Amino acid sequence: MGFELSFIVPLAIVIATYGFIAFDLMHRTVAALLGALLLVNLGYMAPDVALAKVNMDTILLLLGMMLILSVVEKVGFFELLTLRVL
Repeated sequence: MGFELSFIVPLAIVIATYGFIAFDLMHRTVAALLGALLLVNLGYMAPDVALAKVNMDTILLLLGMMLILSVVEKVGFFELLTLRVL
């Protein structure tokens, strides 16, 4: 029984997290962080293992894309592009 419970609870947390995201019941970031915090705080994942799962290359790529997008949007690039296409 111990093995079943140790497998079912984390699986339920992951399924619930995906459910919150899929049905837009809460913001994706909040749902993902809550799911990760539950897994770590309940002892199903060690904090060092959780931190090792974070891919900093992906985080930095997304950060760079968001910065470029915000600058391009502020200078009116998309409005200009829309006028050129139409």
